[in-house]
Amino acid sequence: MSDDLPQNLTPSQEAALLSLLTGSTITAASKSAGVSRDTVHRWIRDDAPFQAEYNRRRNEIRESVCQSLERLAEKAVGIVAAQIEAGDPNAALSVLKGLGFLRGRPPAGRPELVDEVTARMEQQAMIRALGGF
Repeated sequence: MSDDLPQNLTPSQEAALLSLLTGSTITAASKSAGVSRDTVHRWIRDDAPFQAEYNRRRNEIRESVCQSLERLAEKAVGIVAAQIEAGDPNAALSVLKGLGFLRGRPPAGRPELVDEVTARMEQQAMIRALGGF
């Protein structure tokens, strides 16, 4: 919870909100808040300050998760790149499959990649044919 925002929730609403945001059911949230399930349902459905805070915090969580996934994606790309640089054919095939090259069509929105990959594959085939020169 950000301290710079005004707090319009009761302690019971705060307890229910924290419980819901950590994945609890409405039943569990109502127990942790010391209120009935109907009350929590009413807060979710009709209480504007509760709804606003719930949505704000859910958005904060979503943004945080997206940032974490972006950082992990960067690490994953680095690992795959290192595997490909080391000559791992399975990693190379996985990337080509993921980009759509092995389905007989260029990847969506990136037709220029087909020419680049085709040229590299032809170059590698020539090098192999010449005995590794």
